[in-house]
Amino acid sequence: MVIIRPTATLAKRARVQPETKLTSKSSTRLGDWYALDFVIQRRQYILCLSENARLSVVLSAAPYSTFFVRLLHSLKKILKALGVEQGEIDLELDEMKKVAFAKTLNRSIIGSLNEARRMLEGEADIGRFQQEDLIAEALYLADVPSSVLSRVFPNKELKDFFSFSTRKPA
Repeated sequence: MVIIRPTATLAKRARVQPETKLTSKSSTRLGDWYALDFVIQRRQYILCLSENARLSVVLSAAPYSTFFVRLLHSLKKILKALGVEQGEIDLELDEMKKVAFAKTLNRSIIGSLNEARRMLEGEADIGRFQQEDLIAEALYLADVPSSVLSRVFPNKELKDFFSFSTRKPA
């Protein structure tokens, strides 16, 4: 099971009622996922961030009610692009099929989410934000250092959780 922890604003827009007394953690390797919505160039997006690896997924916001299904689809592409073995990807996504929504708990992850959002806004300010290729934006964020990670970069942190194929990632 995976636990999605949306901000209050996102929960309201997605019409989900986060559980307040959920004490369990996600059984997935990437851990709980935190999510917020934001606007770039008058378009709405959702930014999701895994608790354990601080891996980002960027989604178009609309329709809000289906963002979780789209998270799985995009995560599959991102993990594949980073070289994670297909069997490992399948195991993670299978574990994520059961979902619960809960309130945010970890302020450090909210800080990481806001920092990633600001990075994307900065990309837009200089004309490098790719609205049509949000996977590329997530891969960009996977290569941005984070002081809270033992391996510094989210794409390197994945090595603690997954096996990698010997082929060159796409």
